[in-house]
Amino acid sequence: MKCYLLAGPAGSGKTAVAVGLAALLRERGETVGYRKVYGDSFPADRPDPDAALMKEWLGLPEPVEQLRFFRESPCYLDGPPDPGRAELPVLTYSSLILEGGSALERFRAARLDLAHLARGWKAEVLLVGRAVDDLEVDRLLLWSDHLSFAGCHLLGAVLTQVPPRALPRVEERYGAVLADAGSPLLGAIPQQEDLSLPTVREYLEVSGAMVLAAGDALERPVEDVMIGAMSPDGALPYFRRMARKLVVTGGDRADLAILALETNTAGLLLTGGFKPALSVLTLATEKGVPVLLTGLDTMTTVERLHRVTPKLRIENREALRRAEENL
Repeated sequence: MKCYLLAGPAGSGKTAVAVGLAALLRERGETVGYRKVYGDSFPADRPDPDAALMKEWLGLPEPVEQLRFFRESPCYLDGPPDPGRAELPVLTYSSLILEGGSALERFRAARLDLAHLARGWKAEVLLVGRAVDDLEVDRLLLWSDHLSFAGCHLLGAVLTQVPPRALPRVEERYGAVLADAGSPLLGAIPQQEDLSLPTVREYLEVSGAMVLAAGDALERPVEDVMIGAMSPDGALPYFRRMARKLVVTGGDRADLAILALETNTAGLLLTGGFKPALSVLTLATEKGVPVLLTGLDTMTTVERLHRVTPKLRIENREALRRAEENL
């Protein structure tokens, strides 16, 4: 069984590459399995969404709980993870795709970090990174150096979210530095909105909020998050600066919520546990803008929102088909 380990920073598009790689291998007549190395830790009782997606999309026979080796936890040493969980599946696959975590140091104290695991699995490492700017490529080069020095076998690198006009520069400049680091550029995937932007649903899940209005519009893409904490006089020009935004404001600030709804807003996330005025819910429903409510304060909510990265979902089959075509 040949193992392919996808490794790279958070939000780089590893799951999308896994979908495309699985399609490519299956076209070659191979049977393909999947494992997520480190699963999401929030919330603890939910199956890892990437593992659940791959199970359904690939039609894997194993229970979704078996598709994740370890669950991330900030206090994992209190109950040290069992190295036996990292054993490869007994089911016969000709190829196994292993989706790595978002940090090189993850589980290092237990010697279950990606470098240790990749060597034990004798995996071919495929680096995945965003090509949004030179600094992101620097991050990927750090991954390349670390895994190479640790004795892992690097297959090469795939760059995602490449702006179409930047493709020649990416192939020339980034291709050269990656090849020099021992990770030749194997492909550059153009920037695609439904593969690169998080949706309102991602923000809903990470904030632990409830839906008050327009629950059928949770797949709306979010370009940025804006905090509403100003006087109404300056709010409208402020909200007009950004399109397709998620506005975070207090549930008792109906004035700001209504002004945000008068601009291009993807969703409202109301904090403090204060249910909004009926006028806010009515206007949001008319415009098809989801309204979310959390009992957390604004500062804590925004800290949680920083965890959000775009995720493929089984409901978005067009994006999944595009991810297959990309490779």
